[in-house]
Amino acid sequence: MLKQKTKFKQTEIGMIPEDWEVDILGSFIKLITYGFTCPMPTTEEGPFMITAKDLEGNKINYDSARRTSKEAFNNNLTDKSRPIKNDILLSKDGTLGRVTIVKNENLGVSQSVALIRPSDKVLPQFLNYLLLSPQYQKKMESDAGGSVLKHIYITRVDKMIVAIPQLPEQSAIAKILSDLDLKIELN
Repeated sequence: MLKQKTKFKQTEIGMIPEDWEVDILGSFIKLITYGFTCPMPTTEEGPFMITAKDLEGNKINYDSARRTSKEAFNNNLTDKSRPIKNDILLSKDGTLGRVTIVKNENLGVSQSVALIRPSDKVLPQFLNYLLLSPQYQKKMESDAGGSVLKHIYITRVDKMIVAIPQLPEQSAIAKILSDLDLKIELN
């Protein structure tokens, strides 16, 4: 059986496979927002409060993250500050462009972190790697504003043009990249 040759098309973001969908990121996500702006008490126990500095190496560094009380978490935060499993977190203030996938739901995010909720058209793992790619990291950095503290405007992030393959291909790409990450981590 011969493998069919992939055909390509020219788009505003370059040559891509013909069957990939090209559109703004906003058409592939359900929600893009940022976290809490109200002061939250710090406690020894309770839900984690994630800031941009807590996103490191495509993971959440729980050792650096502070905690808040369950009462403050439940009463002071809106849903936009409480990510759910498979949401994408993106550092948008200070150190820009750090990205990770939410694995635990008992946490809140600060205003320095954007929360991106993928739609059923894009796998969280694929979107994670897409946002980590040099092309989109450069785009977010070039669109960033601020004279003292750089910040990413989420209204520009959801307007970025992206190319997204069908779900089976997204899964295959994400698996390859995940396997490479694991090998790098083990070495």
